[in-house]
Amino acid sequence: MSNRSLGLGQQKQEWFYLEHSNPVGPFTYAEMIKNMQQKMISKNHLIWRKGMAEWQPLSQVWEFQPQHIRHLAKTQSSDLADIFEKRKFPRVPFVSEFFTHNENQLWKAMSYEIGMGGIGLVIDNKNLNVGQKIHLHLSGNSKMPAFVAIAEIVNKSEKGVQPFQARYGLEFIDISREAHLAIQEYTGKPGVEKT
Repeated sequence: MSNRSLGLGQQKQEWFYLEHSNPVGPFTYAEMIKNMQQKMISKNHLIWRKGMAEWQPLSQVWEFQPQHIRHLAKTQSSDLADIFEKRKFPRVPFVSEFFTHNENQLWKAMSYEIGMGGIGLVIDNKNLNVGQKIHLHLSGNSKMPAFVAIAEIVNKSEKGVQPFQARYGLEFIDISREAHLAIQEYTGKPGVEKT
């Protein structure tokens, strides 16, 4: 890895990525990091900025190497500190079937992570949007008792799922105290009790 540091000039560079062979952008470096965090782009996306000879996979560009990003997150220069999101409540792997609905339609879902503040689901509907509120129903299993919650979609990705699905990050809005305690026990993380 290079010992190059990210200077202000590089932060202002205009970055682009390809989506279905179409360039998307321009983005600043900070916006590209946000896009990665929100799973809008992955290590396989082709990216480009002025000065690069050709489009390259994000994973091969030194500015986006995990070691470089970890270094930036640790040093957190004042002009980059706000791009490194830290979850208030970290999530842990959790695989279970759910039913979700918006009071008009019902969809099957499969969770992949859970935390005190929210859950990650793959839902059999790719047409839901960030900001939309949905109801979650877990029928219960050996890891978690049945619970019902209302959550808001905070991010969305269609990468790595079936064509009719999307991967959603959801933040709990309304969840029972019992469900909250069960999630707390499962994750081993303390949290603010909800009523």
